[in-house]
Parts: sequence; structure tokens; C-alpha cells
Amino acid sequence: MVTAAGLLAATGLLTAVMAPDAAGAIGGLLLVGFAIAPVVPTTLSLAGRSAPGRSGQAVATTTAAGYGSFILSPLTIGLIAQATSLRLALGLLVLTSLAIAGLATRWPGSAPPLTRTPARTTRGAAVHHEVANRELA
Repeated sequence: MVTAAGLLAATGLLTAVMAPDAAGAIGGLLLVGFAIAPVVPTTLSLAGRSAPGRSGQAVATTTAAGYGSFILSPLTIGLIAQATSLRLALGLLVLTSLAIAGLATRWPGSAPPLTRTPARTTRGAAVHHEVANRELA
């Protein structure tokens, strides 16, 4: 899903940057919004599943990185736009979207993390774990 989101966002940004009028640019940016919307929840979910037992720390670190990007990106794009042009600065976001798509192909699948079953369990507890693991799959 994130790979498709990155590719769709790149398409929308390219449309917005190359649009000859405001309506085309707005349409492209609307496409970007729809494309990027599932990326943050998916990323936070992946972060939480990537560190069993430390999921809170993983989500907090991912959130901090996201907020840092949220603060620094407009400043960076503004400085690039001032030095060159707004089209070029926004065009760099096309590369960022393609990077999201490329990195998403390297992410682990959406399989749930492995759960541990205690070494000594009663029959009822073992059945409960087996059912719970099947429901997660």
C-alpha cells in the first residue's frame, strides 16, 4: 500500500508542478493528499510491530522523526525555492515520494509479530494461544 502511495504522490506532485493553471495544480495536490494519507498510520503500525516489548519507544521515535520532518521540510523547500524556483523546489518532493515508494518495497510484510507461548502451560492456555495466533494470521 505504501509503495502505491509513494508512486501516486509522485504522480500528483508532478501534475501540480507541471500544471499550466491553478486548477491543474490543485487537482495534483488533491491527489497527493489522498495518496499520502495512509502512510503515517501504516508507518506507526510498522514501528509498533517492529520492536515487540518496546513498541511504545519505537512509535515515539518514529513520531519524533515525523515531527522533525514536518518542521524542517517547509523551511528547506522555501530556501531552495528562494535560491532557485518554486517549481524546482516542489519538484524535489517528487524524488521524496519516489523514495517512499522505493523504501516501502524493503519494509517487512504485514505479518503479525511472533508470540511466545510459556514453556509450561495448561491445556486450556495452549489452546487459547493457538487460537489467538490463528486469529492474528
